[in-house]
Amino acid sequence: MTPDTFPPYRALFFRRHALRQMARLHLTDNDIDELLGRGGILEQYPDGTGCLVAGTLRGRTLHAVMARPGKGSEAVVIAVFEPAAGQENAPEAGA
Repeated sequence: MTPDTFPPYRALFFRRHALRQMARLHLTDNDIDELLGRGGILEQYPDGTGCLVAGTLRGRTLHAVMARPGKGSEAVVIAVFEPAAGQENAPEAGA
């Protein structure tokens, strides 16, 4: 089964926590944009406004916790991390 892709957005915002994680992982905002375009949704959160996206970027498996506040075209990156071994479940797309 192919995971759903993250829906299109016009504006991408980053929480301070995500920016710190991205700096530690040497990732740019363009890297996250690419991850969202090539990865898939692993988990949709119960409130319907957030999800966990997984994908592979330059051979690295990454997860991004995302929020879609309201019904607008904005997306917010809450957190970005490399999953623990055995927790990857990254979609094959973008490998």
